[in-house]
Amino acid sequence: MAPMTIQSAFFDGGVTQEMIDYYAARSGDAGAVIVESAFVENYGRAFPGALGINTDSKIAGLKKLASAIKEKGSKAILQIYHAGRMANGEYNGGHQPISASPVAALRDNAETPLEMTKEQIGFMIEAFANAVHRAIVAGFDGVEIHGANTYILQQFFSPHSNRRNDKWGGDIEKRTTFPLAVLNEAKRVAADHQRDDFIIGYRFSPEEIEEPGIRFEDTMYLLDKLAASGLDYFHFSMGNYTRNSIVNPEDKELLIRKYHALKSDNVAKIPVIGVGGIAQRSDADQALAQGYDMVSVGKGFLVEPTWATKAINGEECAEFADIEQQHQLKIPTPLWEIMDYMIVDSKAEALKHQRIKELQNVEISFEPGEYTAYGYGHNGKLPVTVTFSDDKILDIIVDSSKESDGIANPAFERIPQQIMEGQTLNIDVISGATVSSQAVIDGVSDAVDLAGGNSEALRCKAREAVEWSKEVIEKAVDVVVVGGGGAGLSAALTALDNGKSVILLEKFPAVGGNTVRTGGWVNAAEPKWVKDFPAIAGEVDYLKAIADTPESDIAEEYLADFRTLKDQLANYFLDTESGKNYLFDSVELHLIQTYLGGKRTNLDGESIHGQYDLVQTLTSRAMESIDWLTEKGIDFNRGMVDIAVGALWRRAHKPNRPKGVEFVEKLQKQVIAQGGHIITDARAEELIVDDGKVVGIKATHSDGTKYVLTTNCGVVLASGGFGANTKMLQKYNNYWNEIADDIKTTNSPALIGDGIEKR
Repeated sequence: MAPMTIQSAFFDGGVTQEMIDYYAARSGDAGAVIVESAFVENYGRAFPGALGINTDSKIAGLKKLASAIKEKGSKAILQIYHAGRMANGEYNGGHQPISASPVAALRDNAETPLEMTKEQIGFMIEAFANAVHRAIVAGFDGVEIHGANTYILQQFFSPHSNRRNDKWGGDIEKRTTFPLAVLNEAKRVAADHQRDDFIIGYRFSPEEIEEPGIRFEDTMYLLDKLAASGLDYFHFSMGNYTRNSIVNPEDKELLIRKYHALKSDNVAKIPVIGVGGIAQRSDADQALAQGYDMVSVGKGFLVEPTWATKAINGEECAEFADIEQQHQLKIPTPLWEIMDYMIVDSKAEALKHQRIKELQNVEISFEPGEYTAYGYGHNGKLPVTVTFSDDKILDIIVDSSKESDGIANPAFERIPQQIMEGQTLNIDVISGATVSSQAVIDGVSDAVDLAGGNSEALRCKAREAVEWSKEVIEKAVDVVVVGGGGAGLSAALTALDNGKSVILLEKFPAVGGNTVRTGGWVNAAEPKWVKDFPAIAGEVDYLKAIADTPESDIAEEYLADFRTLKDQLANYFLDTESGKNYLFDSVELHLIQTYLGGKRTNLDGESIHGQYDLVQTLTSRAMESIDWLTEKGIDFNRGMVDIAVGALWRRAHKPNRPKGVEFVEKLQKQVIAQGGHIITDARAEELIVDDGKVVGIKATHSDGTKYVLTTNCGVVLASGGFGANTKMLQKYNNYWNEIADDIKTTNSPALIGDGIEKR
């Protein structure tokens, strides 16, 4: 049984009767029960209700706990740890955490720890030794040294948290000194007690995502040193036994396979335990087949205290607990509250399923006629008119005139069709158009009730099974474009203009991406055009402030452009002094504004700004985009010049038809007119590479159809950024203090960075 924190100890870390009852209920089934992490020093707690082994006063309670486990035949092993920089002051009397170096963990509100002195390091090693002594006196069969989960042993081994330059840190050999010292002291104590049979294990996290951080090869180095010293087992700490690298997700080799490939002769002698995601006997069998010598089961034992017996007998093991089973399962309330995602209300579920069965047997009928009801779309009420016969929905008309063009068109087309085909409201919403899809369904639902029907029954009516396509379509083409936003459509049309054959793949039901959500304004410096418009209050003063910027504030690569801009502005100021009034602009102004606007200090205290060659390309070639779009039929309003939202200057070229849908519709029509093939609902999955060169791509349609597309010229990835992927925003953020997990976005839900990650 894997160690799991149940947060049910007394305030001082003492054993409670609840803990004894919990472990007793699960003992005698598994070969060994590893008791949750016990802190070895009073201020080393990582969570509330933590178990302690920091004083002799804890021995009496621990003795009862060990006896409760052992009396049924299981080995009792106690995991020992110190949280180090992961210690929370709230649970440690407000004390500042300690660690190898004063480097805060990469988590929200992490406190910078105090760097441990050499004396404190010695005391900490002694604290672990004392914990082993107490575990032996309390009757435990062994201890598991917790070197995982970013706690103190891992902190000393990690190049991220250990920046020392003494015997305890520096190169990898010195960073191994602390965990090795703890292991050796544990062995010494066991020998002093003449306990050759006392089990000593070591738990480890195979990798860290931090930079610099622990890589798998580093871990294998540590394990070799520990194995050479001698211990009884290693224990992976992972969420799933089938995990591959978190540092390099493209590396699909399972870590346990990599473990065996890299293991030294010393490591080969030590049994290794796998953990995570082992819910059934089949999972355990697979884990053992992959190379683990033993498996530890965590969540399975929470809801199935006799998990091992059931697995051995080939029985199905429960994966959820019923809401009324807490007392029966002997689960303390703090743990019960944590595991709420594993709890079901079987009575409520049974009643719900019974109600669904009843509704599915209801005979549907309507008062024939035409009825209008309303759903609520992005811009308010969405009128939906439905025509009924006495037993069927005959027609659905959605008045989408007040909705934004392009964004929700697939919902207005597909949802009515699916409702009529299946005569059901049990319809999946359209990806990227959830609000609009639900608005149509809700409008039809209300119309059903107006017609005397039963909308609840129609929402429960089973859909006909969709036949999953097994077709594989292979095609050769000059260019494949991945992504149907403005960039992808432009790339496709450019290739077509150059005589190439093109297939464009779009994972959503309609092209447009983030472009249809924009205002459609394009920033491009066009000095002759804006000169026809007068400057407004404050603009001349703003330009003077830019001209007065000290050259010392300008990065070297931008200086030549800045000096050119100053010359341009000097001439402009002479014109204004002579009474001329016009709006100034230039490519150099656009470039310097972009540089100054992006100049900032990052979280590491470094000054950062836009990369010159990219900023120069953006600003100097922006007018080429305007000219190209005009050539493709986009009609810009030349009678006004304004500043786009979030922009820095009045230079926005605004299409006469608002929003980016103007670009998307016209570019899409031209792609099709010139023989381009657009496949929507098709997600690109894998680049085809031959001798280091991309020669095609594989994709899958939402109906299961596989596409294998080979290219003569190449694949264009125009799949967009990751503005709708919070995890990637957090990963690559180096400026904002915090990006909340539930941050809202106006970006298209398509922008999840899948093209970036797959690349």
